[in-house]
Amino acid sequence: MLSEAGLELPPPPPRTHGISNAEALDLFLQCRGYLPHLTDLFIFARSHGIGLKDTSERLEVSMRELRARRKARGEKTPRKPLSQNKAPLMSSEEIERESRLTTPFRLKHPVQRKNYWSEERIMLGLDFAVKEVGAGKSLTQKELRKLAKEYPTQIPSANTVTRFGERTGKTLKVLREEAIARTANP
Repeated sequence: MLSEAGLELPPPPPRTHGISNAEALDLFLQCRGYLPHLTDLFIFARSHGIGLKDTSERLEVSMRELRARRKARGEKTPRKPLSQNKAPLMSSEEIERESRLTTPFRLKHPVQRKNYWSEERIMLGLDFAVKEVGAGKSLTQKELRKLAKEYPTQIPSANTVTRFGERTGKTLKVLREEAIARTANP
């Protein structure tokens, strides 16, 4: 409906769920006993099904907050992160303890999909893509990829469209023709 009215789809709402990087660092430190690099922290959170609020936050910002948090509790914080390949192996008891510590976070702050494409949003996105390509040009998979990068909140990726087509038994060509028909007859 929005695209028919000539309006853009609104961007996805800001992430309000999940824990802060500092809170995740604190949890990691409690579970594993050392500070991780940011990439290892993201892997840890995802592997436990814990959503993070802001994965773009710089490590220094998260570390300042973590140090203040732990200082207030009277706990020391290691000076620098330890790389994953130098981390000690965990015993089965430590793995069970980690699972117990992370479960409340997973239940309260589960990982959520960043950009869910419903059937309606996919159709609106394809309609928008057909309009962007313009008359005389075809919406190829290559063109769809390019447009999806330009308009990530409005046009689904080629992979999303392909998976949707597989579920519905339609090829990109059929989906494109349907979008052309919808946009030609508003």
